[in-house]
Amino acid sequence: MQIEFFGLNASREELREMHRSLLSRFIIENVLRQEQGLEPVDRSSLIERLEKLLGFNEEHVHVLFHQVEEELWAYSWYSYTDEWAWFRAKQDVEHYLGKELTRTKNEMLERLTEEKYQTQFETYVAEVDMQKQKKISKKQKQKK
Repeated sequence: MQIEFFGLNASREELREMHRSLLSRFIIENVLRQEQGLEPVDRSSLIERLEKLLGFNEEHVHVLFHQVEEELWAYSWYSYTDEWAWFRAKQDVEHYLGKELTRTKNEMLERLTEEKYQTQFETYVAEVDMQKQKKISKKQKQKK
């Protein structure tokens, strides 16, 4: 098998961006593999080569890994809560419409859901936000 080689000129910032992207992919892939009960994959040699080119030491690599991991978790949380809020808004609209739901056009249902989503977003997110749930529970206990 013949391997093709290519040359690439890139700025330091572009190399950092490539490194971050590959690191994100590595983290996501390992989390998914773990969920499936599979062995983790090794870091690619390209990631290691980029780290060497950029002059990253082990501590810097460790810090970057956790930064990227936190960003991915933040995105995951946003994505989940956004979907949850939309689901709850639609559920509330459907409940409100009751028997009228069957006669409601999809465009109207989408518009009503969007309005409910916009006005109740924080309430819906609080339903799944464990930190807010702890605060709510503490307040309820204090009232008793």
